[in-house]
Amino acid sequence: MVSFSDCSGRTSWQADRRDSWRVHPILVSMDIAELEQLVDQPLWMKVLETYNELIIQAGQERLEDEQGTRWASRIISLDETDADELSWIHGQLIAYGWLTFQLEGREEGLLYRITSAGKKASEQARKLAEQQEEVAA
Repeated sequence: MVSFSDCSGRTSWQADRRDSWRVHPILVSMDIAELEQLVDQPLWMKVLETYNELIIQAGQERLEDEQGTRWASRIISLDETDADELSWIHGQLIAYGWLTFQLEGREEGLLYRITSAGKKASEQARKLAEQQEEVAA
């Protein structure tokens, strides 16, 4: 068995020497500082949750024969923030690996989706926030 990690050191991988083409990720617990960052930034949580809802809606509207990854158009406004801050939030979420994007074309522009790490971070941050509220009460 051979183990290695990516350049950030955050993702560990395992490969069996006899079957080296088969690589399996090993789940690594999320850094608590990252979760606290997400808890401390409610707009970040709102953006992640909004994209998650948009992706769910896209899946419900999809025809049965359509397959593939679901994407959502960029969120261009939220009541609690301006366009510049929203753009910065997108950048931060992409940098943390919680949001990803692709350029679809001239008409569609940038499309986004929450990553599996983003879903996990959102869920864990929500639980952490609840725990912090219980301790404070």
